[in-house]
Amino acid sequence: MDQLRAELRAELGSELRAELRQEVLRDVNDEITQLKNQYATVAAYMKSAGHPLPPSPNGAGNGDGDHTPSLMEHNGQVDRT
Repeated sequence: MDQLRAELRAELGSELRAELRQEVLRDVNDEITQLKNQYATVAAYMKSAGHPLPPSPNGAGNGDGDHTPSLMEHNGQVDRT
């Protein structure tokens, strides 16, 4: 009987951990989606106001083919040659 309880506890614990992991992943994905939407909104506003766009959060650039230097590049701390 004790062995059966231990097996059931282990199985339930495993199921709960998997369920919790999925819930956390959903929450993180929702947060990422919100941040991407906020970035797109700010980028659109900056572009319409004539300001240079910062690099996108995924590092793919801003789609215009230009490069916004980082603070380290601006200060000459990074050699881009």
